[in-house]
Amino acid sequence: MDAVDFIAKLRTSFPVKHDDAGVEKQWTLALVGALRGFSSSVLERAAQNIIDTRDDRRFPLPAECRRACQDADKVLRAEIGRVALPSMQDPTKRKEEASEETVWNVLMVTDLAKKAAKEGWIGMLVPYCYKHGRLPDDAGVIAEMRRAAKEIENWHGSGAVANTKAIIMQRRQDLTDRVLGGQR
Repeated sequence: MDAVDFIAKLRTSFPVKHDDAGVEKQWTLALVGALRGFSSSVLERAAQNIIDTRDDRRFPLPAECRRACQDADKVLRAEIGRVALPSMQDPTKRKEEASEETVWNVLMVTDLAKKAAKEGWIGMLVPYCYKHGRLPDDAGVIAEMRRAAKEIENWHGSGAVANTKAIIMQRRQDLTDRVLGGQR
């Protein structure tokens, strides 16, 4: 699938008509340009995701099409990572340290990582994933991560304690933003 096929597929569900052929050509060229650089599999997945999830009957804006392609690209990269790294097919089974790419492209796109970001214990999960190369599979470990994160929130004091808490809380926010991509 190329960008023109992407547009054609979406037009079956979201009709768009331009009365002027020149406007139609410019609109198509602009959308093709916005989708330049995405692979065929990304365009296919993004188009289907838009068709499956969009409630508005109007044709999506170029920015929405690009976001759908970026999201599809992330998902496909994570799927490829799981296939390329057989030990990552079950992220709770690896035992060795993980690379930054593995942590962020495979482990941090999981539901558990998103839950940790939303609940405030992502700062405990990320180092665990680096160290063990996997997600925790023990409810006790997850509970301990939650407890430790809550304990940091309850730190009181000034000087070094306040500075350390501020650094930890900023790091937590940075990790949350990275995992959730600005969506909460």
